[in-house]
Amino acid sequence: MKKITLLLALMLTLTACSNLTATNLMAGIKRNDTAPIVIDGSHENSVDKVTKIAGFSLDIFKKIYGNENILTSPLSIVSALAMTANGADNETLSQMEEFFGSDIDGLNEFLYAYRLYLPTADKYKVSLANSIWFKDKESLTIEKEFLQTNKDYYNAEVYKATFDDSTKNDINAWVKKKTDGQIHKLLEEKPPEDSVMYLINALSFDAEWQSIYKDTSVREGEFTAQGGSKKTADFMHSTEYGYIEPVSYTHLTLPTT
Repeated sequence: MKKITLLLALMLTLTACSNLTATNLMAGIKRNDTAPIVIDGSHENSVDKVTKIAGFSLDIFKKIYGNENILTSPLSIVSALAMTANGADNETLSQMEEFFGSDIDGLNEFLYAYRLYLPTADKYKVSLANSIWFKDKESLTIEKEFLQTNKDYYNAEVYKATFDDSTKNDINAWVKKKTDGQIHKLLEEKPPEDSVMYLINALSFDAEWQSIYKDTSVREGEFTAQGGSKKTADFMHSTEYGYIEPVSYTHLTLPTT
């Protein structure tokens, strides 16, 4: 069994779990029925949107992480930022829509439909969870329309918190629950003083490889790091056909059952 858990946490520093100490701003807000659009090759915007989502997500990876190793889902990035865009207006919203390559209404509809198409079979399952954490301060007002939209399209949980040690514990508890215990701790310390919001998206993928690697498939070899240093490591060996090597990256597709 191969289980992959991806989690994105974006902290914006701009200067519902029953045991959480944070205030649940979604209490009493019910999700409205939303008719999903159809996502397939015949939909005029489907392929284009997927391509743009992958494209600007890769651009973000390059700018934020540089040459570091990182395992993050493009879907996580765009979901977190789209939730935030629902609270923007005027020039800020226009810039975000230009960045997305889509107006916010169209992006909300697309991501909602995409989430509904995620597999939920016994052999493989993809689960997606979203939450927004706001700092409890008088100057910050959360509009009901913002909460309703993120409830309708993202089934998001929104909390108001003190951003002290209790908030650190609340966020870690939420992450642990939403990743089925795969990630026990996201925050080592309480949020910084100048932070006002956390966007958290947890994506969990549980499936079996179509061709399972066995102990006999593992061999020792020499691994060369990006800087040129070498070290001995264990390698998994198999014959694969979904291997692509363009100019700037290497891509390998491993099918699951």
